[in-house]
Amino acid sequence: MAEASRFYQLLDDPLERSILGRWEHHLFHYTHVIGYSPTGTIFVSTEAQDDFLALYPAKPGANCKSYPVPSLNTFRTLVLDSPGFEMYSLFPIGVSTLEAVEQRLGPLGHEEIYIPAPYNFLGGSLEPETFEIGNVWVSANIIADLLNL
Repeated sequence: MAEASRFYQLLDDPLERSILGRWEHHLFHYTHVIGYSPTGTIFVSTEAQDDFLALYPAKPGANCKSYPVPSLNTFRTLVLDSPGFEMYSLFPIGVSTLEAVEQRLGPLGHEEIYIPAPYNFLGGSLEPETFEIGNVWVSANIIADLLNL
């Protein structure tokens, strides 16, 4: 079973980065998707899982951060589970908005995330009542299309 917390879902088996469509060409040496957050932050790694990247598709400008740590377990412990990381993994919202969205829409299923409609970079308000549930990979690809990647 995949490992999960309230703020991230790690996949049982890493996926090829091609699942991310046009994002694939922007992922440097990161070859595998290893997880995602409930708001669409995507976690990728090198094939050896000795370097990790958090990709924030809906964030304008510098939308990724590298974490060169020696293993998935170290990435989970030092990054994903570190106090305060949820403010990054939940971009573009915070914990209180997540709580309101969860209460309104209920729990997420397999490969589902909460998506603002419209996206924040298109003028969306990010109010809890504007969120919908959708597929993480479809959302990433829609954002890539909207950003003309």
